[in-house]
Amino acid sequence: MENEYLMPGCKPLVLKFFSDATLTGASGSRCPIVMTVANLQQSLQASDRGKTCIGYIPSLKGVGVSSGKLAKARKTVFHEVRALYMMMIIMP
Repeated sequence: MENEYLMPGCKPLVLKFFSDATLTGASGSRCPIVMTVANLQQSLQASDRGKTCIGYIPSLKGVGVSSGKLAKARKTVFHEVRALYMMMIIMP
């Protein structure tokens, strides 16, 4: 049932979005949001050739702001960038 919309012999393309503790920029102030294709071999997904940077989460620092609010803001940025990227793919 899950493949009823696919043409014969086709497989769905599975996109994987992630962000890790890698910091970039001169001051290490940005954390990249990365996309890869989950259908690729794991070794290729992990290589520079198998992934692309689609945005950055800025370093969020706030005086008097709780760590919970900062974590929520980082997650919001990640999900907004992912949603915008998906809209660009679906509706070019």
